[in-house]
Amino acid sequence: MTQALTYLFIVLSIISIIPDTGCCLEALSNQQMKKTMAQAGIDIAIGDMITEVHSDNMTFYNPDDETEYISFNDIHILTHTNTGSSDMDDDGKINHLSIDVGTYNDQIMFFSQSPDISISTDMTIDAIDFSGTNIGSLTAESMVLSSFHLFIGPHVGSMGIDYELGHKITIDTLSYKYNTTDALNFSGITFDIQVGDLTNNKPATIDISAESNAHISLNMPMSGSFHIDNIQVNAPDSGTTDLGLFAIDGMNVQKLYIEIPGRGLGNP
Repeated sequence: MTQALTYLFIVLSIISIIPDTGCCLEALSNQQMKKTMAQAGIDIAIGDMITEVHSDNMTFYNPDDETEYISFNDIHILTHTNTGSSDMDDDGKINHLSIDVGTYNDQIMFFSQSPDISISTDMTIDAIDFSGTNIGSLTAESMVLSSFHLFIGPHVGSMGIDYELGHKITIDTLSYKYNTTDALNFSGITFDIQVGDLTNNKPATIDISAESNAHISLNMPMSGSFHIDNIQVNAPDSGTTDLGLFAIDGMNVQKLYIEIPGRGLGNP
């Protein structure tokens, strides 16, 4: 679920910076140009950009049997994007989105970070179809990406990519309604996750092998925490049941290794 949310926010970030009629470039006067000093890197400020996406459906098929699929129907996503409108990480400073290229431990890397970013998204999926069966609907209110950094570069002396990705995501409410009356609700969700650790020489890695068994290998050591303030079940027969708090603190995954496609490693 953590990786799925990460991918979702990456997609939303890309959508959010697509130019629309509310965006424009303003010419600088000669006097303003004289005051402009060149330096490395780019800072990007985004103030309350609103994007709205409607999609009839998005379907994933089993490539071996197209009668097996999952389809998300009537999708609506509304997103507000700000960088540096407030001090999201409570460090006493307000920063925008910074992009730069430099070295880290003698390794050339691309740096992108925004400790005070706010990408706030409301999402509804009216119907989820699993191979012809409606299995419910999904609503997420106020999903907020409130900090972000990505450091990425090539392996030193070999092929492949090293990176570190950190982010904090909060969700006010996540509700899965699995029939006309019953629902499973989560409130106060917080993900605070870092994938890879360049400081301690434990980067996350991506490698591509073009040998006879061509594959992509991902190694994603990670640390962080995951909180849900309350889990609630609504059923007409038993009423509302609060299941309480769920929390994982001090998570430290030393190695998470994935191959695509898998080569059968670990099978007897």
